Amino acid sequence: MLVFAHGFSIRYGLIKPPTSVDVALAAPRMIGSGVRRLYTLGSGAPALLAVGQDYSGMAWRKLLALAKALGFTRVGALKSSFKEETELDLFTEQAVMPIILSAFMKAYEILSEAGYSPEAIILELLASGELIEVFRQVCKLGLMGQLPLHSRTSQYGQLSRIQRFTGIVEKPMRLSLEEIKSGRFSTELILEQKSGYINFRKLMEEAINHPLCHAENAVKSKVKIPYEVL
Repeated sequence: MLVFAHGFSIRYGLIKPPTSVDVALAAPRMIGSGVRRLYTLGSGAPALLAVGQDYSGMAWRKLLALAKALGFTRVGALKSSFKEETELDLFTEQAVMPIILSAFMKAYEILSEAGYSPEAIILELLASGELIEVFRQVCKLGLMGQLPLHSRTSQYGQLSRIQRFTGIVEKPMRLSLEEIKSGRFSTELILEQKSGYINFRKLMEEAINHPLCHAENAVKSKVKIPYEVL
């Protein structure tokens, strides 16, 4: 049985398994370190499962057994497809996370220009661990269900300003989805791999040298947040 943790190679035809094997997908909705941490705690990460080829007639039974062994069924393993898992995962990475990253970077630039101290900005935006707690509650209560845990000032400020940003992000999000579905992104990535990741290395160098990253390092030496207990 050939099992994938992500559907990219099958979705875009980069791997073509022989017809004489089962092909399945067990894709945790969690980064690798989180999958391991949750497993060692006796829990597990939620996952999307799919069978792309059932040669033996028992692919689903074997896949569910594997999902149970990995801890996925302790919290939730949902039936999906290679196509759906791949496209959703790439969309989050290319249309949601870039918005979050750019928002923090631009926020740091604007607040620095306005005269706020770098350490205070980083503590407010990232380093306090507040966002960990917020998103923990999002998972438990829902995106809007967790809002009552905030002050009324915070709730009003968030809800009354959403529309300022909705129109701005819609166009690039739709573009990202089109690139994913059409295969344009996969083609771009393959070319990047063949080049030795030249553009990627340049992008990473620019990112880690952003002033926000330097300020983060300064805060780490002054503030000791017990992240392991958050």
